Amino acid sequence: LLPWDQIAIWAITVGTNLAPYTPILGDTVYKVMVGGSSVGQPTLIRFYVAH
Repeated sequence: LLPWDQIAIWAITVGTNLAPYTPILGDTVYKVMVGGSSVGQPTLIRFYVAH
């Protein structure tokens, strides 16, 4: 089972904050990963579905 807690939220926050620094598609990748302007419950669900 994957964790569903503050540690998971912060892990996703750190990971998604690295995405905009990738060349060419960084901002687009960030928006697809996060699904909005900030990390929240929908982002966590999106990561678990992808996993």
